[in-house]
Amino acid sequence: MRSDLGDWIRHRLKKGIADQGTDAQNIVDACGIEVPELREQWSHQRSAQLSIRARKFRMLLFLFKFLITFHL
Repeated sequence: MRSDLGDWIRHRLKKGIADQGTDAQNIVDACGIEVPELREQWSHQRSAQLSIRARKFRMLLFLFKFLITFHL
């Protein structure tokens, strides 16, 4: 029973990953933007989201909204 479960899980993971890859590739192909440009945009997005300044800004924005909501 356990070996059958392992085989089933292994099969589902392989099938699921392949299906996701195919779906993702179809979306990239349909969008009409070249892969290098998408990679560059993704890199810029990661940099912006991971920067200390961006995190500090989000925290300040959160605090400002909190103060406006509860103190007015």
